[in-house]
Parts: sequence; C-alpha cells; structure tokens
Amino acid sequence: MTPERARTILAAHGADPAHWPEAERAALAALIARDPALASWRDAEARLDRVMALPALAPLPGLAGRIASATVTVPQTAAPGWDFGLGWARAAALAAALAMGLGLGLSGVGASESNGALLDQVLNVEEELLP
Repeated sequence: MTPERARTILAAHGADPAHWPEAERAALAALIARDPALASWRDAEARLDRVMALPALAPLPGLAGRIASATVTVPQTAAPGWDFGLGWARAAALAAALAMGLGLGLSGVGASESNGALLDQVLNVEEELLP
C-alpha cells in the first residue's frame, strides 16, 4: 500500500473503512495509523462525508413560477448594423467560462497536493451546518 494509493481509495470511497475495498482495508488502516499526513487526509474526507450526508434542501414552493414571471424584455438600442442579439451573449458567456476554466486550471486549484488544504477552507462552515 502506497500513500498515493491510500489517497486514491480515500478520495473514491470516503473515510468509512466499511466502504474501502476489502482486500486493501487492513493495509490502508495500518498505513493511516503510521502516517499523520494520511490521517489528516482521512479526517478531511470524513468532514466531506458528513457534509455530503446532509439532507438536500427542498425548493421553495412556487419559486420557478415567480422567476418565470419576473423576466422582462430589454429593448435593443444598438446602432444600425450592429448585432447584439443572443448569439453575441452566448459567445461572451462561453469566452468568460473558458477564461475562468483556464485560469483555475493554470493556478493549480484542483491539484491533488492542495486538496486537503482546499477542502479545509471549503468546509470551514461545517460547524455551522452540523450538530
């Protein structure tokens, strides 16, 4: 059992040993007991497991209807010859999404080395959500 394999199992199956592959369960538990970094990783996965187990919020009654009735039509006031229709808006939204994706990808936010720290930052609200 390598630390990389242990992190892969924890990321895929969570912190509960009952969910780990049976053939690797004992080796994984022994490695976590010896390695404080993996114990910390397991603790982060346990926090994520608790957040994922929270019940989903039910949508507010009538919300979809209120949103649909609140839509308005904005008149186009573009100069003649300029097309600022829906095609332009879609292209702008796609370009913004692409720029954000490239920025996040190049910044390394999703890199596996920083997952533990990132998860800690994201889940700082768990004390407010969990009893």
